[in-house]
Amino acid sequence: MRAANEAASRGFTVPRTLLGRVRRRLVPLTRGPQITARHPGACDERYPTIALDRLRTAPCVRDAIERTYSRQAPEVSFSTGRLGVIIPVRDREHHLVELLATLGPALATAGIEHRIYIVEQIAGLPFNKGQLFNAGARCALECCDYLALHDVDFLPLKASYAQPDRPLRPFGACFHGEGRRPLPEPFFGGVVLLPAADLARANGFSNQYWHWGKEDDDFLLRVVLAGRVPCFDRAGSFREIEHPASRDHHPDGSPPRSGSERRALRRLYLRNRARFRDMARGLQDPAEDGLSTLPGRIIARREEATMLRLLVEPRGMPE
Repeated sequence: MRAANEAASRGFTVPRTLLGRVRRRLVPLTRGPQITARHPGACDERYPTIALDRLRTAPCVRDAIERTYSRQAPEVSFSTGRLGVIIPVRDREHHLVELLATLGPALATAGIEHRIYIVEQIAGLPFNKGQLFNAGARCALECCDYLALHDVDFLPLKASYAQPDRPLRPFGACFHGEGRRPLPEPFFGGVVLLPAADLARANGFSNQYWHWGKEDDDFLLRVVLAGRVPCFDRAGSFREIEHPASRDHHPDGSPPRSGSERRALRRLYLRNRARFRDMARGLQDPAEDGLSTLPGRIIARREEATMLRLLVEPRGMPE
C-alpha cells in the first residue's frame, strides 16, 4: 500500500492486476512536447535543464514529468558540504588508478571535504552498476551531504564538484580519443552530482539492470518522478578513457569467449531495454526496487585514508 501511495503521489499508479498491466503495456510510447521551453529554469545560460522531449513515455508518465518541470525553482545554487564520491568498478583497475590520480588533486585544490567509495564487484556475474552504486550509497549516506556518482572512465578536465541544490551533470562536453563525443539526449550518466536527500527520494538505482544498457536512463526517470529537475553545467568538460567495452563485451573490454556467451550478453541487453520500456509506461514502481531493497551484500571492506574500498556480491540475477 505504501508503494502504491508513493506512486500515486507522482501522478500515476502502477497497475496491480495482470489485466491492468496488459492494458498499460499496449499504450504506445511517444515523445513529449518541448517541456523545457515552458520551464523557468530553461533560461539559465550556464545550468540549463536536461530536456526530456526526446524521451519516449506513456501519457501518464509524461504528465508527471511535466508537472515536475513546471514547479522547479529557476536558478541553480551551491553550498558547502561533505562529498561522497562513489565509483563502481570491476576489472578496470588501470582506469581507477588514472581517475584517482586526477580526481584526488582536483578535490584537494578545490578545498572540498570528501570521501571516496570504491565499490568493486566480485567475479562470476555480469556487471550490475546499479547495485554497486546502491551499496556505496548506503555507506555514503551515513556521513555525506551530497554524492558524486562517478563512472571509472570519466576524467575531469574542467569541472566543479561543489554541492548543487539539485541533481546536476557537471559537464556539457565530453571528449573521447581525438575529438569531442556527441552526447545523446537526454544523457544523465558518466558523472552525476546530487544532494544525498535527492538520491534517497529517488530510491537510488534499480537493482535489475545487468550488464550494459538503460540503467542511466532509468535513474534519470526516477529522479524526475521523485520531483526533481536535473540540469547540466554547460562550462564543464570531461574526457572519457578509451576502451572497447560495450553491450557485446565484458567490463574489462574483453570479448565473449563463445557464441553462446555473446548471445547471453545480448539477451541481457534486450532485457534491460524491455525493463526500461516498462518504466517509461509507468509499470515499474521505484519504491519497490532500488536503494531500499538492495539484494546484494557487502562481503569485504577496507579503509584507506580518505577512501573506503567495498567488495560487493550482487544478487537477483535472472535465470
